[in-house]
Amino acid sequence: GDVLFRIAFYSDLSREKYLDLLRKSAEFNSPEALYMLGTIENDFYKARSYLQRCIEVVSDDVLKDIAKERYESFPDFLYITKEKDSIYCHILSEKERMVSVCDYHPYSESIIIPTTVKDSNGKKYKVKKIGYASMRNVCINDWMNSPFIHSTIEKDKHGETYIDPAFRKISYVEIPNTVTTIGRDAFGFQHGLQEIVFPKSLRIIKDGAFAECWIDRLIIPEGVETIGEGAFWANFV
Repeated sequence: GDVLFRIAFYSDLSREKYLDLLRKSAEFNSPEALYMLGTIENDFYKARSYLQRCIEVVSDDVLKDIAKERYESFPDFLYITKEKDSIYCHILSEKERMVSVCDYHPYSESIIIPTTVKDSNGKKYKVKKIGYASMRNVCINDWMNSPFIHSTIEKDKHGETYIDPAFRKISYVEIPNTVTTIGRDAFGFQHGLQEIVFPKSLRIIKDGAFAECWIDRLIIPEGVETIGEGAFWANFV
């Protein structure tokens, strides 16, 4: 399985042949092939299945953790807040009624993430995690007040040149006191982000969680036990 994966990965193949080799490699439970298929497979259910198998068979802790976060990025239901924010949620535990935020589309520049969300049946869940890339580079849902414009070259408050995004970005985030983990790349490339309010419950901030957000002040709670590699890369703190 691993040999087939290396052939697929390092050869100059068409997409069809590449996917075919990956699928054959996955039949032998190659963790890398299972992971790759889980991230690029167009079929939603197949992608979840490949990542689930990867989590079960992989021995490398890092790859297992990444595969798990990718798996948790598939939504189980959509919740819309009173502020009209759209929150896609992945159920972490049905028994304990816990979810991870796997995709978040805000309606305004200031976000207060709710402590609980509800599925379509009205069942309530606690927000336990801000998931992988859930707010990475997202823009505001208020299309009437955020019309598409051509990107322009601007300078930030420190004089650095950057390309202004086509839509307004979030500037303020308040994370609820139910959250213990902020996942990989969760807020990556939120160039307009100015203030984050972390909860006392927070324990883990994963790799690249706030990469290139250009934040210049932070208060990290004392209870935080782990800060991943590059969690605050390219910020002004």
